[in-house]
Formats: sequence, C-alpha cells, structure tokens
Amino acid sequence: MVSDEHRRIARNWIARAFRDLANAKVLAQADPLSPNSMWLMQQSDEKGIKALLINNGTVFRKIHDLEELRLALPDDSKFREHEFDLQKLTELGIESRYPEEPDELLMSEFRDALATAQRILELLAAELGYETS
Repeated sequence: MVSDEHRRIARNWIARAFRDLANAKVLAQADPLSPNSMWLMQQSDEKGIKALLINNGTVFRKIHDLEELRLALPDDSKFREHEFDLQKLTELGIESRYPEEPDELLMSEFRDALATAQRILELLAAELGYETS
C-alpha cells in the first residue's frame, strides 16, 4: 500500500524532474550541444522514473541507468507499455559528463532526445496524477 509519505516524496521528485528538464531547455537555447543540458535531460527522466518507483513503495539502487530503473517498475505500470530508447538517453547523459568523450552528437539527435525526454516525463507525471500545467 502506498503511503501519503510516499506520495509526498514522489511529488517532490517529479517536480524536481520538471525543473531539470526546464533548465536543460534553457541551456540548450544558449548552447545547443551543452553537456550540462544533456546531463539535465537524462536526470529529468531518471528523477521521473524514481518518482514513480517511490510512489509505488519500490526500493531501488542508486543508479543512472534509465532502462534498469524502468524494469524495476511494477508490471502493471503504464509507462512500461511504451517503447523508448532509454539506453540512448542514459548514454547521452553519462557521456556528456566526461571531457574525453568526442562531441559528435548531431543537433537533430539532441533535439529528438530532448523531445523524447519531455514525452517520457509527461507520461510519468500522468501515471502519478501530477498536474504539469
């Protein structure tokens, strides 16, 4: 059974996820291939998935792998029904943190990843019943 405390904490996590995504968009406007923008984009979805896990009372490891987190969701999670390349979003976020990684990301790939991150967060928020407007 989900407690009020779980719901409260999950709402804080999803709110922070939306803040991370908003910051990623601001950075992307200033610097279209900003490594920090890519990191925040990945972090927004990570926090969103973790919000859903927290809301369900699921204990999870402290990891950044979006696919592993998705697999920790209950089988009846509506989010699990959607097909996203979570591995690609994880890689973009993690690789952007290290200066030795080549900056070969095409602008269109980043825009697509940002749009995907937005859609993922909206689906997670809907499943949580979190109002985004």
